Amino acid sequence: MTQAEYAENLEEGLANPHEYGSKMDGYSLNEMGGLVADKLRGNPVIDLACGSPNSVKRMFRLASVSGATCYKGTDINAWSNASYGVKIREFKEEMPMETYPRWEIYDKDMLTFLEGLPRTERANFLFNGIDDAIIKPDEAGWEYMIHVYGQIHKHLAIGGVVIGCGSPDDWLGRFDSHGFRRINNARTRYNSIKIYEAS
Repeated sequence: MTQAEYAENLEEGLANPHEYGSKMDGYSLNEMGGLVADKLRGNPVIDLACGSPNSVKRMFRLASVSGATCYKGTDINAWSNASYGVKIREFKEEMPMETYPRWEIYDKDMLTFLEGLPRTERANFLFNGIDDAIIKPDEAGWEYMIHVYGQIHKHLAIGGVVIGCGSPDDWLGRFDSHGFRRINNARTRYNSIKIYEAS
């Protein structure tokens, strides 16, 4: 699956299915989505390795529905904010709401971005489709990801979550070995969705 497909799977898994038919219109959240919204509401959300404008559109929409205060995406390949802005404007036209989160996209590697955050900044995190093809599970990859996990832990909102969608053995699935515990039921239709909190 592509990163945008993982983002779509995450969004669809948190939405009420009878409202999510076209994948273009507004929707409300199901029970698992409500759990996520309780964590995201009133806090910033940071989307690590946010990917394409289509991926960002879906995750900005989820942040909006959940009541997050700010959406920040970072991706080393995000060289132009213009295309992301077009997708966010499309979302606002499709799903008019009273308020939207602020949004910013950074063209930075996720570890560089995390290390540059102010010491006091806290957020919830999105982590979609970051697999072994993106960060190899060799010595350098493990060292890099150990620092990423540590930075996420440092900047996680009080009572906050890391949420994402991925394959069972990718970097998302390894959070539970690095100071996090999974809080959603693994036996659901969308079992590739994982929600972690600090353990």
